[in-house]
Amino acid sequence: MRERPLTPRAPNVAGRAPRRRRGSVLVSTVLAAALAGCSSETANTVKTFGHALFGTGSTSPYLTGFIGNVVADEPQAALVARDVLARGGNAAD
Repeated sequence: MRERPLTPRAPNVAGRAPRRRRGSVLVSTVLAAALAGCSSETANTVKTFGHALFGTGSTSPYLTGFIGNVVADEPQAALVARDVLARGGNAAD
């Protein structure tokens, strides 16, 4: 009678790993190509990389206007945080 191994072996385990790896590389490549196709600017219209990221606005190195987010459970806390941000401060809870 032939002796059996103590642990069962999965059939063709070594052959499955490269197929999975090839599949994940293929999916990653397709997703990267699809994401690259989502650009609104073409290579001929973009002058510099910074232009594509930040647009053709002002050349000043800082932002102007109100830019900020406030999230709070209490309405009063949200109002106070908004006022702090409007005065140029920062708030974290």
